[in-house]
This record gives sequence, C-alpha cells and structure tokens, in this order.
Amino acid sequence: PPEMQWPKVRKFGIESLVDHIVVSGDVGHHKPDPRIFEVLLERAGVSASVAAHVGDSIHSDIAGARAAKLTAIWYPPKKREPDEIGEHEPDAIIDRLDDLLDG
Repeated sequence: PPEMQWPKVRKFGIESLVDHIVVSGDVGHHKPDPRIFEVLLERAGVSASVAAHVGDSIHSDIAGARAAKLTAIWYPPKKREPDEIGEHEPDAIIDRLDDLLDG
C-alpha cells in the first residue's frame, strides 16, 4: 500500500536524489510488471534508454526493470548470496546509495 511505501521514501531521503518516484499502490501495477516502469517513463517524459531503476530485489526490481528495458541497478540487502542473481543480471551493483552520485 502507498501509505507504507511513502514513509520509506521519505525516511531514506530518496526524493532529493531522483526526478520521479512511482509507488505501485498509486498506479495499480506491481513489480516486476513492466507497466509500472512504463508509467514512470511516461511521467518523466523519457525513454527507457536514458532511465535507471535502483532496487533491492532481484526478482521484482531487476527483472522488472530489465523487462522494461531500463538500466537495472541492484542495491542488495546487507546479506546476499553469490548465486542470488540467477538469470536476472543487473547492469550494476551498488553498496550505498551514494555510489549513484559517483557514476
């Protein structure tokens, strides 16, 4: 539900780092459905080729972003297993959100 997601967004200060945020409960599509990513692209007025999605779930975030043709950046939970990636290879892996500012 959006009322659970927006407090997380605000807690981590993500709003100041990105141009647009879409919460699935607000739009009716849920990751990994590529349509939620397409809603974001439409709102931003950009093509997938110039957009990136950062997420912590290989299945929901990385698989969904790749299905929508976005750059998929994995921000894994603290404890990750090497074989966790499986078939959904991210374009990049970051350890901290600050790493996005370095690239």
